[in-house]
Amino acid sequence: MNATVAPAAGERLPGIAAVHYFGSSFRGVGRPNLAMLRWVAAHVREYDVVHMHAQVDRYFLVPLIARLAGRKVIQSCTLADGLGSVMDSYKKLWSFIPRRLVHLINDAVTISPALHQDSMRILAPEHVHLIPQGVVIPPALPAAQAQAAREAARASWGIAPDECVMLFVGGLCERKGVRSLVDAMPGLLATHPKLRLMIVGPDLEPDYAAALRASAAAMGGAVIFAGYQEKPAPFYAMADMFVFASHQEGFGNVLVEAMAARVPVVCRRLPGVTDWILEDGALGLLFDRDSEFPALVRRLADDAAARTGLVEAAARSVATRFEMGAVADRYVRLYGGGV
Repeated sequence: MNATVAPAAGERLPGIAAVHYFGSSFRGVGRPNLAMLRWVAAHVREYDVVHMHAQVDRYFLVPLIARLAGRKVIQSCTLADGLGSVMDSYKKLWSFIPRRLVHLINDAVTISPALHQDSMRILAPEHVHLIPQGVVIPPALPAAQAQAAREAARASWGIAPDECVMLFVGGLCERKGVRSLVDAMPGLLATHPKLRLMIVGPDLEPDYAAALRASAAAMGGAVIFAGYQEKPAPFYAMADMFVFASHQEGFGNVLVEAMAARVPVVCRRLPGVTDWILEDGALGLLFDRDSEFPALVRRLADDAAARTGLVEAAARSVATRFEMGAVADRYVRLYGGGV
């Protein structure tokens, strides 16, 4: 995205001025986004902090402008953009230049241990901060009210009370591994005919999504595509388990959302990411190979007590580690100069 989006007027924290900008100052080799750079140059002195949420500036022009203006620069690493990996992406012939320019960044924020270790290859440990994504924990509903919400959500999609719903939330693209979930369904239905796979998310790769729907068409409605949903809460309410087979994540927000919604999770192990969020066997179930996934689903489908044990422990973990207010406090301290 190349458009510049200016911050809304009055968006300030008490005693701290910060700008979060959206877009990229880089349009391609030799083509910086001049509109973005002009905006930053004109307005940077109105703020104390420039916080970039991804490696969008291949030329480091925004950090240079900000540092010349005496402003603090923070960069978040969110997917495959740990600072070590970013530096590795430059051609070796002239990589010494970005390796010097990267130190225009005062502090890096990483959202998982994998990104944290990668970024510490470049910046000193005291300038790399592991601050996870946060989640707003939904209030606990009385049992009768929660059951009514569950039944209403299921009825709206034609799901019977005795059917077991596996939920996936995320974009339909190869990286998310949705194909492995769909491919597992015929074998799972052979032993558990009342299983349903609910897929919630937009078609990020249309050809990939079309192929998934074609594969699912022969399963008699066992796989349901809900598309993008602005409010996923009803889908968490109807779910018996959350399934996730992504091959690459910087964090995995939907895992924490599921945990907060008290839905047990079956997830692919991504070292330094998902195995940090979910302790295998205590907070969720992790698999390394697609062939291991069906057995974990059957285990949860057959054992209500196991599901209950996982969700209770997972909910406590979320409240301790990922509650939005605590995460926000860490950012406020970082903006103000602390950690």
